[in-house]
Amino acid sequence: MITELKDDDLSYILEIEKTDYINEGNRKEDILFELSNPYGKIFVYKDKEIKGYICVEDYTDRYEINSLCVKKAEREKGIGNELVKYLNDLADEKKYRNITLEVNKNNVAAINLYRKNGFEIWATRKNYYGNQDAYLMGRGDK
Repeated sequence: MITELKDDDLSYILEIEKTDYINEGNRKEDILFELSNPYGKIFVYKDKEIKGYICVEDYTDRYEINSLCVKKAEREKGIGNELVKYLNDLADEKKYRNITLEVNKNNVAAINLYRKNGFEIWATRKNYYGNQDAYLMGRGDK
């Protein structure tokens, strides 16, 4: 089941960030910023426990995906796909013009996940992740 993050879920999200998130950096600060951001939303996939989540910014006419994470033990079970599909369905329901994100050019699994859900590569962001490039991907109107 996918729902918006509740206060008592925060500690689980921070634990997943610490142990299972692929990218480096201070993810705890990023998550706390997401929660304090007036546009920020976090949707969680929960089946007895939180198995994954997607952090987005909701700009009332489009979504921007900031991160998506699935616990290592739960990967390749379709949870990431369910989270992206859920967001796609919300965007369609709200008649949002697009959903965008940046993804490391080397993250083939994530690129394939987004492509499977209707996203296309719109541009390349040079040195977006330090010395690594990223793709700007989107679904909907450019």
